[in-house]
Amino acid sequence: MTDSHSAEQAEPRIPPIPSPQQQAAERPATFETNYRDMDNNRHLFQVVDAVLKRPAQVLYEILHGKSVAITVTLLVIAVFCLTAIGLMMAGYSGGEQFAAVPLKVVIGTLLSAAICLPSLYILLCLSGGDQTFPQVCSILLQSLALTGILFVGFLPVAWIFSQATDSIKFMGFLYLLIWGVGIHFGLRLLRRAFAFLNKRTMGTLHLWGFIFILVLLQMSTTLRPLLGSYGSLRTNEKKFFVTHWFGAGDHTDKPATPPRLPDVR
Repeated sequence: MTDSHSAEQAEPRIPPIPSPQQQAAERPATFETNYRDMDNNRHLFQVVDAVLKRPAQVLYEILHGKSVAITVTLLVIAVFCLTAIGLMMAGYSGGEQFAAVPLKVVIGTLLSAAICLPSLYILLCLSGGDQTFPQVCSILLQSLALTGILFVGFLPVAWIFSQATDSIKFMGFLYLLIWGVGIHFGLRLLRRAFAFLNKRTMGTLHLWGFIFILVLLQMSTTLRPLLGSYGSLRTNEKKFFVTHWFGAGDHTDKPATPPRLPDVR
């Protein structure tokens, strides 16, 4: 009696195999499971939440819902977030930079996106994409909105270091790192969205992403200084971004001070 009872206790219990419906419910959400309308939750904070957690819902609204309303909301999110990081960058020097740097960051980023938008549409068409030009524009804005939201998430990190160091080189490297992280996730969302819509991997988007990063870096050089003392809204001196961001020396672009002649009187 005791032996049989012990044998029953020692016998391992095999967990039940979940049904296909349970397996599907336990899988992480994908574009396929979230590709539906937003149920009239198109307010600003709901769109921010959807961009982070359910980007396929935003994508559905762009293609099948109220595309104009969602596009305007994405533009507002991108402009607000870019303005926020511009204000943080301006806080390094203060003064007139509080007005100049946010304006440069917003205009420079949106202008870079507008410059690269035609090439994005052409490369997408060559890869078999079936989206219209306005739809491509809205999906690019969704990518920029995600990039801007990530920028805002890193603002406390940037603030801590801005209070701890006076090194303009280190702060420049830190902001390049923050921009790199944001652009990486924004471009990844762009590739995933077009791959889902067209049921294929759009290999040309890797090339376009590289071009877009180059344009952003050159635009930041053209609109310098983003860090350091105020110079002007745009400098007339031509400079390649590699020289500006990765060259030796200080990046404040201060004019050279002429040598003082000895007083012979």
